[in-house]
Formats: sequence, C-alpha cells, structure tokens
Amino acid sequence: MKTEKPAIILYFTACVLAVIATVIHSENLLIFSKPIVIPAILFYYLSVKTTKFNMWYGVFLLLTFIGDTIVLLELENETIYIMVPYILSYGILLRFIISDIKALRFSRSGLAVGLFVFGLIVGAAFTLISFFDEKHRILEIPVIIYGFILALQAGLSAYHIHVSNSNMSFYMAMTALFNCVSDIFYVVFFLIAPSPEFLPIDIALQIFSYYFVIKYFIYRKN
Repeated sequence: MKTEKPAIILYFTACVLAVIATVIHSENLLIFSKPIVIPAILFYYLSVKTTKFNMWYGVFLLLTFIGDTIVLLELENETIYIMVPYILSYGILLRFIISDIKALRFSRSGLAVGLFVFGLIVGAAFTLISFFDEKHRILEIPVIIYGFILALQAGLSAYHIHVSNSNMSFYMAMTALFNCVSDIFYVVFFLIAPSPEFLPIDIALQIFSYYFVIKYFIYRKN
C-alpha cells in the first residue's frame, strides 16, 4: 500500500508529459515519457490488488505496451502493425467482460441499450471506411474486425452498467468509451483527414484510458 501513491503519481506524470510532448512536438520527451505509462500503471495495480495476480491482465498490458512501442517507431504503413496487438488486447478485455456479463440477471431493457450501442459502433465503422481512399482500402477488413470487437466491448459494457450500476461496471464502461472515442479519432484524423493537431487529444484518450481499465481489473473478482 505504501507504493500506491508514488505509482499513480508516476503514471499521471508520464501521461501528462507524453501529451505535452505531442503538443510541443518533442520526440525525445515522448520517447522518454510514453514507455513509462504501462509499467507505472502495472506498478499501481500490483500495489493495490488484494487477490492473486491474473496472468491475462499482464498479457493485456504487454500487448498494449507493444502497440504503444510500434507507434513510437513510426514505421511505414504502421497502422496494420499497430492494430494487431491492440486487437489481441481488446479480445482479452472482451473475454473479461463476457465473463462478468454471465454473472448478471437477464434484462430486456439492458439488452436494448447494449444492442443500440453495438449498432452505433458498427454503423460508425462502416461509415468511416466508406471515406477511405485507395491507399487505405487494404485496411477495410481489419478496421471492420477491429470495429466489431470494439462494438461488442461497448455494447456489453453498456448492458453491464445498465443492469448492475456498480463501480466495476462504471470503469468497464469508461474503458469502452475512451477506447471508442480514441479509435474513431485515429481513423478520422489520421487515415481519412490527416490532422496532426488532433494527435495530443488522441494520445490523451489512449493513455488515460489505462487508468480506467486497471480500476476495472481491480474491482473484478477474478
């Protein structure tokens, strides 16, 4: 418990520095600060957890760290390489959400809410790819797969918070919200209409979402 405060301070400090680095276009500061984010939030989780460490939480964070690292490398046609670890991490997160959904009672109104949110995200994915130029046509199928997984995550999270309205469901829903907005920002402002000035917002949404996902892990029972 004594390490909890330093860990969360380190995490938020690294997040703020990473956002500042993108605003002032400091590659050195970004390379220094962003790789600290995932280890810091893992350090925070380990300092507050009261149950046995779930190996899959570690795998999730490792995949996310790999995705963040690929972004820093600025590879040619990097989007497809970035998507692979993030799709895998979203799949792991989806597995947790499905497991938590099974413990809930069935709710027709919750189902309606979940289906509505699912439909919104799937509709957004198909709408966005309709704006792809020839250069990005190769990404259509990966983006649809990515969007479908994200839509399931968001729809199930909406169902969970509608039915249970617990601390766990709140952090689950916030994780899904940040993921959705961040990924839509990326597609719109980096693939469809490149606008570097929106990079700090996308970076902020991405790295601050890790706080919510870790809080979700903390409140989970297994």
